[in-house]
Amino acid sequence: MTEHHPTLPPSSFSAWAICPCFESSPVSSEAADRGTAQHQAVVERLRGGDCPIYQGLAGMEQSAVDWAVDMVLTNTKDNRLLEERVEIMDEDFNVLTFGTVDTLQPDPLTVIDLKFGNQHDYKAQLTAYGLGAMTRFGQRVCRLTIIYGRLRTVETWTVTASAAEAVVRDIIRRRQDPERKPVVCDWCQYCAENGRCPAQIAKAQEIAIA
Repeated sequence: MTEHHPTLPPSSFSAWAICPCFESSPVSSEAADRGTAQHQAVVERLRGGDCPIYQGLAGMEQSAVDWAVDMVLTNTKDNRLLEERVEIMDEDFNVLTFGTVDTLQPDPLTVIDLKFGNQHDYKAQLTAYGLGAMTRFGQRVCRLTIIYGRLRTVETWTVTASAAEAVVRDIIRRRQDPERKPVVCDWCQYCAENGRCPAQIAKAQEIAIA
């Protein structure tokens, strides 16, 4: 069961790293729904047993799921955990945010996130998951991996607890700044304010004048 913090979801961290005013659109697209179905099919396949969602996928989607399953198995051991909640806490152990990690391996500590859309810079999102995983297991280093099922691409890197904490704290600080300003970027197309954002309007006016 996937769950994310209602106001500071790690899934928005990569957008906030560029534009702290980004607001996730409440309306799901067909592409997003197809990606969610493929993601769930991977989880069901890894857990074993019946997989009705997989049977309802198109041929290319099933192929993407098959490849993603193979990549998860290749990059983890049998001690992998699926759809695990991780939390990020402040100095007083209050929960600042939480999210759901697609695949979490305790030893060696590894976080895997599944993507079935286009390739973007998701490092901030994975860094937040990594910090939560390191906090949970008392580790100082975590391997982060993104598996792009449709694109047949894998990104892998490592992050330390101190580096992850610096990134996460800065994103939260900028997001909670009452004087934050929007920034035109690639994430605009996924933003609820797309088309009426003051930064976009100002940019369009600059282009018109030029």
